[in-house]
Amino acid sequence: PMEQAAPAPAPLAADAQEALQSAAREYAEMISVHPSIAQQAYAVERLSDTTLQRLDEIHTLVDSTKREVDKISDGLTPLLLTQTEHLTNVFALIDKMAEYVERVRGSVLTMEQRLASAEAASQGTMRKKFNALMGKTEVSNMSHTEPADFIVTADDFFESLTAS
Repeated sequence: PMEQAAPAPAPLAADAQEALQSAAREYAEMISVHPSIAQQAYAVERLSDTTLQRLDEIHTLVDSTKREVDKISDGLTPLLLTQTEHLTNVFALIDKMAEYVERVRGSVLTMEQRLASAEAASQGTMRKKFNALMGKTEVSNMSHTEPADFIVTADDFFESLTAS
């Protein structure tokens, strides 16, 4: 069904019109705001607008900073992980080298002991040979054998690098 339009209100009589205007004036006088209060309200409105504008600027700044941080972290994180893996390998190599240095140190000590023994033995042998030449005693064939100690070589070092 078709809706019918509401009938237009009947024009107010001149008395009613005047009464309405009089009531409106009285109501406006009742709610009128003192000029100092109006100035304060205007100042509060300006301050609120300025604060909202600053908040929008801060929000924009925070968003752009967040995007930049995300972009940087997305680029740096893989690089940092790669460098961490490289450092792990370097530290493992350093540990192997430290072990090798300790083995070399042991080998040097062994060689120094052998050298000291050889020097002591050769002095004794030279004295015996000299005495034998002078006819004092007979030269004995001194074959001095020590247990073979492990002496580290450079090949050992490179083999230790490839071994896990």
